[in-house]
Amino acid sequence: MVVQVWDTAQCKCLHTLKGHQQPVQRIAICGSRMYSTAGRNIRVWDVPTFKCLQVIKTQQDCGALLAMNAAPDGTVYVGGQVSAFPFWSHLGCCYQCPASHGVTF
Repeated sequence: MVVQVWDTAQCKCLHTLKGHQQPVQRIAICGSRMYSTAGRNIRVWDVPTFKCLQVIKTQQDCGALLAMNAAPDGTVYVGGQVSAFPFWSHLGCCYQCPASHGVTF
């Protein structure tokens, strides 16, 4: 499954970002980072190079990630099928979070 970056003025696909194993459901952009969700995974992309920097995998019992938004301060908020699930910081640390989820990368 892919994310495509388009030049809308020329109607031309500039980049095709590959790696998700399921259909991409959400995309959020904050500064030079783009976040995409598919199933239980979040991919963190570097916008200038369009390279995948990190794949964040939630636990099997967490359900699909259904909502995501990025705040101007770099915090990424995600929501899923369950009321609480772990999230990961850019250092790879796992945290247990309550029903309201915020992740800073």
